[in-house]
Amino acid sequence: MHRKWLCTLGLAAVFLMVKADTCFVKTKQMEVPVRDVGEIDFHVEGDPTEVGAERVNFTPILLSLEKENAFESLLAVHVESAQWMVSKNDGDPNLTIGGKITVQRKAKPGVLDTATPQQGAVTLITYGPTSIATVTGSFKQAPLEPAALDLLNAGFTQYLISRELGENPPDLIYEFRYYLQASEADEDDINFDWLANIKFSLTGIVKVDVPELY
Repeated sequence: MHRKWLCTLGLAAVFLMVKADTCFVKTKQMEVPVRDVGEIDFHVEGDPTEVGAERVNFTPILLSLEKENAFESLLAVHVESAQWMVSKNDGDPNLTIGGKITVQRKAKPGVLDTATPQQGAVTLITYGPTSIATVTGSFKQAPLEPAALDLLNAGFTQYLISRELGENPPDLIYEFRYYLQASEADEDDINFDWLANIKFSLTGIVKVDVPELY
């Protein structure tokens, strides 16, 4: 019985050695999608027809996402959708607001840029009129106007092509302008923060080590 037990242990050891010798690590490529947003934030106070502007350079955001996710190569990058809300209201809770956001591609300040398309501003989002109370604190989906979506994705396509060619990507600087229409109110009644997110995605190739048994 003792000899049989030793024999069994010996066979088990041989089996484990064989299994260890036939376990390989294989490097495989996988497509991985990631998503992020470009944030636009306006503070509106006093003027019921106030216009504000903010610029966003998407290139550093895209490069950072590529690095964070260890992309070997980039397959796709595009704008998907947008959402907006009133993030804070210190004015009249019964205020009615409406308006629009426009977008325009801009060259880097102080740089002669012949590669950036010269195109006027186009409407990105329209909204309202709506009660400010119904849009405070939670995001609302905002359908993007086709012309604005084309303008944004034209730049994102330039970025993708430059990465495929191993070139430095262009600056994707977009200026967003906010136009407000508010119900008649005293200046003290108009005091809120308006927030929008431009949502985009990247799909890239990553390498992963996968153990395989034979």
